[in-house]
Amino acid sequence: VQRAPVTLSGGLGDAAWPQISPDGKHIGYLSFENDATGDVCVRELRDGTADEPRCLTNAGSAELMLSWWDDTALAVLSRPGLHGDFQLLKMPIDGSKSSVLLSRNMVGVALSNDRRWLAYIPVNKASREVGINFAQRAAVGIGLTRLGGDAEPTLYEPRLPGVTGSVAFA
Repeated sequence: VQRAPVTLSGGLGDAAWPQISPDGKHIGYLSFENDATGDVCVRELRDGTADEPRCLTNAGSAELMLSWWDDTALAVLSRPGLHGDFQLLKMPIDGSKSSVLLSRNMVGVALSNDRRWLAYIPVNKASREVGINFAQRAAVGIGLTRLGGDAEPTLYEPRLPGVTGSVAFA
């Protein structure tokens, strides 16, 4: 039986990057309702409704995107404060301490299905004195790194201009 859509958010703020957990029991998203730099929020899904949001971050950090790591944790691209450098964090949804997967200025991250590889668009600071949020430019190519390893990332530079938009694993 098909039902009508359920409104999960009717607040005054915006939401972005909605992602359903692999087990279908939670939705994670970025909320801009109380924090203009974004908060990672999670809601439990039950019987066609959603519980109240639990936000896992606050105004002390700025979140750019998220995806599910597994049923119990999110992978979150975040930076401390307004001028900090980006980090990819593994953020448990139970509110316990996050761990750093990779510290690197990047955008457009994509995780392999087995969570061993990360592809991303490298971002360079235009100035050391100004935070990455205000003075950045995309680097050439697509970065590829094995998570948990010590090897330097591989940089893939496509021969055709303009093909470094969104990265994904198939």
